[in-house]
Amino acid sequence: MPTINGKEVVFKEKLTAKEWWPLLPKLVGLSVGNWLEVLDFDTVCQIVAGSVETWEFEGNPADPEAIAELDAFAELLPLLTEFSSLLPERISSGESEKRST
Repeated sequence: MPTINGKEVVFKEKLTAKEWWPLLPKLVGLSVGNWLEVLDFDTVCQIVAGSVETWEFEGNPADPEAIAELDAFAELLPLLTEFSSLLPERISSGESEKRST
């Protein structure tokens, strides 16, 4: 469980296809460009809502207004950075499961 700006964040164990399929092309774009240039705020809200189970910040992580109230540099950017560091692990675990079947 990561701690961001003194608040614990729990990421979802399962990232559902329904939530993530529309985001995948944008995430692929991150490998080509700066994520600050690739992701608009609506997409950032979708990423947070789709990846955060619970947090100790005010409001619900699925509520764009609660996300909008996060401190951009002390909370939102570290949250996105923490999640992005988990993506390679999730992708490789999916590849491992695919190979073992």
